[in-house]
Order: sequence, then structure tokens, then C-alpha cells
Amino acid sequence: MSIDIVARALAAKARPVDSYPGQVATRCYTNNFASPRKQANANSMHIAREAMFTMPQIAFANWYVSTASYAETGSGGTASFQAKIQYPIGSKWQTVRWNGEDGSPVVADGATSPLSDAGVPLATPIPDGAAFLIHVHAEGEVATVLTYSSAIDRRTAYDRMTLATSGLADSTSIDNVQDGALITPCAILYPTRKPTVLICGDSRGFGFGDMMDGSGDLGEMARSIGPRLGYINACLYGDRLDMFMAGHAQRAALSDYCSHILCNYGINDMQSLPQRTADQIEADIQGFCAVFADKRVFWNTLTPASDGKDWRSLADQTPQSVSQGQRIALNDHLRRNVRGSNGAPLGLTGTFDSASVVESSLNSGKFAIGNGGQAITADGLHLNYIGYAMIANATALDTARIAR
Repeated sequence: MSIDIVARALAAKARPVDSYPGQVATRCYTNNFASPRKQANANSMHIAREAMFTMPQIAFANWYVSTASYAETGSGGTASFQAKIQYPIGSKWQTVRWNGEDGSPVVADGATSPLSDAGVPLATPIPDGAAFLIHVHAEGEVATVLTYSSAIDRRTAYDRMTLATSGLADSTSIDNVQDGALITPCAILYPTRKPTVLICGDSRGFGFGDMMDGSGDLGEMARSIGPRLGYINACLYGDRLDMFMAGHAQRAALSDYCSHILCNYGINDMQSLPQRTADQIEADIQGFCAVFADKRVFWNTLTPASDGKDWRSLADQTPQSVSQGQRIALNDHLRRNVRGSNGAPLGLTGTFDSASVVESSLNSGKFAIGNGGQAITADGLHLNYIGYAMIANATALDTARIAR
């Protein structure tokens, strides 16, 4: 190699990456529920993944992905949002403004609010890695949209939310807390040179079966992404890839704030009616990559699904026959980034092999046993806290592979 070629290569490597307005915090979720109570006060905790000297821009959604139809659905009427930010936690709240005004413009049914104002000095800059709080007072014409799960309390010690039909004044002191629910911005943006991630997928990405800890990150992907990078978690329990492909405009729009897409769809397509083959799912993966043609898209291999009574024993586990064959085929094709039926590229930037971490052996269809002999699943379909942590600790989702 000539000296000139080497010099050009070193110069290109040293050239700084241009900054862009990207998702710079953890724990932004898309909504999955609409409450007929029209008013809400909510506080949510986030971890900064970029040092912020001025106020980040935030947006709130007046839409949710229905757990009944898996369609993006408006609240049924307009909405407005008033917001505040707090850093350090316990200090004075600072008002977030839109066009210099306290409160967002009226947000149409099914729409996302404009971004709040940029460049507003923070009373105290937020360091990279610091926890901060966002407060919102939401007023819905018909309903309030929020994130809800009866299967897991997604809240940290700082997350609080209360709902009312009427008469609820804006207050950061929140009593009468709504269990199992929270409201977060759908985006928290700031100029960054780091990669930023939109997470799409099902209950495994949502964190079904996981347990809240100090990080606040839940599920198969966020536990690996959150320690380094900001993310928007658009996963929903029960969701399928074919349902996403049938309607995804609002979730896809959130990718404008992210450089990378990480997805784990597939198991529900195989196991719930109408059941689909690996080849059908792979066709949709190709379509999914086309939706995000200007992004780097990674896919997780599908972790096992097994029947059993005691997942501390391999002998007691039986791979679920409804999905095992197709799961093996899909994982094989994901690892090679090709569509099995015709050998055409799936279009992925890469694959994160989560299955290899929590499966007892390649394609066994059985969950591995934890290092202390523990079960890493409680239901044979979703990992528990131990299983999700195994993926994160094994760096199966190696964020070093995610580069701008």
C-alpha cells in the first residue's frame, strides 16, 4: 500500500463525524394504551447519553399502538402538553417551551407534537451518564395516551403518574399514583455524534418478564443498548412483523431521530394465528429494511420457546413444535443475512445473536441454565431478569458494532 493511500485512510479515520439532532437519552417509549381520563401528571426518569449544556428538544405522542389491533391509533381527539425538566434530581424544575410559550401547540389526533425549543440554557448542564427527570401535564380532548403493562411495573423510583377526568392542576408533586403505567416523551433530542437507536419488536423487546433495576433499561435489547446509547423503545407485547408492516407511519417517523434500527420481531408471527413461515417473515424483513433504507438495521436471532414445568432442567424442556422448525430456519438465514428461499440478501447491516447466549446449544430449542443453576425463563417464552442480563453481559448486542 502506498504512503499516499495510507495517509488518506488515516485522515478519513481521524475526520470527526458530523453532529446531528439525535435521541440522547434512555427510556423513551411509544404508548400502548388510551385512558378515558383526559388529564395526567407524570414524571419520568431518563439517563443522558450525551452531555447537554442547553435544554434538549422533546416531543410527546398523541397516539398509541393498540394491544387489540396492533395498529397505530389516535387518542380520539386533540391533546396538549406542558413539560418541565429537572437536573440535578431534587433541584428546581425548569420549564420546557415551544415557540417561547409554556406548553405545546395543540396536537392533532394521531399526531406527534412539534419538538420543543432548542438552545435554551439549562440552569445546570447535564453530564453524559447523569439521571434527570421530565415532567408532563397532559390534557386530552377525549383520552390520555400512556404506556401500560399489567405484567411488569416499568417504573423506577422516580416515575410517577396520576390520571383524572377533570380538575387536575399541573403539579410535579404526584400523589394517587397509577400502578403499572407511565408517560414519557417519545423523543429527547440533542446534537450528538454518537449512534442512536430505535428499538422495534415484541414482548421480548418490551421487557415482559424482566425486573426493574437502577438502570431503568428493560428487555432483550434496551439492557444492552442503554448503558452506552440513547434509545426509543417502540416494542409492544403481542406485536408481529406483519402487523408492523401493515401500518407503521408514526413509529417509522421516530427513526428521523435515530441512526440505527434494532429489531427482534418473528416469534409471534410463527406462534399466533395466522402462523407464518420463515420465508414469509424474511420477505417482510426485506420490506422492513426498505422502510428504513437510509438507516443501519440490525436484527436479533429468535430466542427459544419451550414447554416444561421446571426450566432449571434441560431434560424437562421440550421445544415448542409450533415454531421450532421455522425458528431454526429463520435464525440460520439471519446469521447469514440471506433469504432462504432465493438466497437474496435480507438487507440487514448485521445480526445480534441473542439466541446463542440463552439457548442451551445451537438450535436446541431449550433455554440454557443460569450459572447458579437458575431458570432463565418463567414461562418458556420470555426470559426473566437473569436471562435478559445474560444477553447484556455476554455483549451479544455488542454496541461497538453500532457505529455511525
